[in-house]
Amino acid sequence: MKVEWTDEALRHLQAIVDYISEDSPDRAFDFAAKIESKALRLGHFPQSGRIVPEWQDASIIFREIVVDNYRLIYRIRKQTVEITTVYHGMRQLSTTPLKNRL
Repeated sequence: MKVEWTDEALRHLQAIVDYISEDSPDRAFDFAAKIESKALRLGHFPQSGRIVPEWQDASIIFREIVVDNYRLIYRIRKQTVEITTVYHGMRQLSTTPLKNRL
């Protein structure tokens, strides 16, 4: 399967990497590489993530994988894994960011 990132997910990831790089550019680079590796793996194993409890819907099921303290949230659409957002695990997750794309 092809892996695609939404603009929102890329913005979130960039903000996280920028924040981490303030303390450690090397750690930020390692984190970005780890996220990229996990995202590419989803192309081969799209069902490997758990269903996101906050976003259960009968017609649209979002899944997530955890990378360090972050949740990489995605959905499977035909032959594509669409990464929808990246959230810190301590932040409250709402459905608001996705309503425009459903």
